[in-house]
Amino acid sequence: MTRLYRAAHDEKDRTMLHDVAQLTKRYDADRMSASRDRAPRGRRHAGPGEKAVRLVLLYAALLWTFVPGDSALADDRAAELSQKKAKQLKVLEDLSRGYPDDHAEVQKGRTDLAKTLRDLGELKAARALQKKVVDIYSRKHPEDDRELARARTDLADTAMKMQDYKAARELLKKVLATYAFKIDGDEPYVLWVRKCLGDTHYYLREYDQAVVQYEHLLQIHSEKLPADHPEILDARIHIAIMKIEKKDLDEARVELEKAISIYEKKHPKEKMMLQVARLNLAEIHNVKRDPKAAIVLQEKVIAYCASELEEDDDFHLTARSNLAATLQTLGRLDEAEALQKKVVEVCERKLPKTDTRRKSEAEYLKDIQKAIKAKRKKSPEKS
Repeated sequence: MTRLYRAAHDEKDRTMLHDVAQLTKRYDADRMSASRDRAPRGRRHAGPGEKAVRLVLLYAALLWTFVPGDSALADDRAAELSQKKAKQLKVLEDLSRGYPDDHAEVQKGRTDLAKTLRDLGELKAARALQKKVVDIYSRKHPEDDRELARARTDLADTAMKMQDYKAARELLKKVLATYAFKIDGDEPYVLWVRKCLGDTHYYLREYDQAVVQYEHLLQIHSEKLPADHPEILDARIHIAIMKIEKKDLDEARVELEKAISIYEKKHPKEKMMLQVARLNLAEIHNVKRDPKAAIVLQEKVIAYCASELEEDDDFHLTARSNLAATLQTLGRLDEAEALQKKVVEVCERKLPKTDTRRKSEAEYLKDIQKAIKAKRKKSPEKS
């Protein structure tokens, strides 16, 4: 099972978020989010005779921050948001005293406060406010109203972050069926909603439905953009990941190899998408029992992460853990242990004890250590 990892290193992604109908002004400047475990938690493929591995999908240019388990905000950022929250609470109180409950200014106050609460990680409170906004707009406005669509996508954002993928899916489907149908199908907003909907299908393992959305995006982009455009490549990578899920590894490998080649030649600045394509291709090599080919790609990814990302970045952690799995497959157990120890140390610092990923990474470290002990028992003179 792959892990869906969404990120955005490029300025165009942050700009795109702002431009798409001002849907979600909150956008983490780190990656598509600073979320620390964006997806169904990391799962490893277990193959006969090899250590299981993880695949990673970068969802570049998807415009919201997913996931539970965000690492703690930096102190200055948290303080800034807390001050903002206090001011917005006061503003909302004043507005509520001066205007009816369904007044546009009161609705805007709720929306702004909800986004700040969401950025602070107060997801339940944010969701409650957003639901109220949606309920009021639903009573006052027609189904194809722009403000209602915006409110629904904001609510879907928070639902995704809380891993309520079914709720997010239904909200996005409703937006496509009501508001989006009235504007051109190639409008950035419509394309964005389709990407988001494809993402929710992915999380719910509805791969065929995810492919429908991604192929629709590919078709639209192909009509207007050259074949080597990043939007085309991104759509193909999304489809390749779905092929991996459906066990069509050879087709996925061809798509990823082509994307990597084009990225390296044509779009050297699109570094993050290149790393994700490399990491996914590496894990296909692992599944096909070619760890030497995998490690070449993984080491390139690790080199990028070491120079560009923080050690607690989710993508960096995943890259390290995947490389540890490959090293174990090659019998380089001490190196695998050292690498996985770093992953576990970071997870223990940033994730709660009950977190699924923290537990799985710790269990994997124990597996490596058991393999080391077993090897030493067989060859004590070499230990």
